[in-house]
Amino acid sequence: MSANLTASDVIVSATPGYDVDTSPDGRIGKHIYASLAFGAGDNSLTYPAYGVPLPDPGKFGMNLPVPYRWVDFRYPVNGFLYTYDATPRTGAPYGTIRIIVASSGVEVATNAAVGVTDLAVRVTGK
Repeated sequence: MSANLTASDVIVSATPGYDVDTSPDGRIGKHIYASLAFGAGDNSLTYPAYGVPLPDPGKFGMNLPVPYRWVDFRYPVNGFLYTYDATPRTGAPYGTIRIIVASSGVEVATNAAVGVTDLAVRVTGK
């Protein structure tokens, strides 16, 4: 039986004390370089409507409850493009990761199986 991915299924690998670039005047905030991993090798996790919910900014070493300013994915992975949708939704108060099929420009279908994905990302917030 499959289930939609939730924010708790997104694993953040970042070392906030090491992978942080803080602007000198503090206006821009922190830039944290991290890796996001989600999905399942057995295809038991599926793509939810509106994308994969991002975990709270505290997982990246941000100060809560300030949300992300933006999320920048470093490159396409396995034929997919990844974008950040900042729209807060039920179950995704910090926005979502939208997955686009690079060859067609169409978003992955709701409830489609999501295999293991590992993304390099730069997150900006405070």
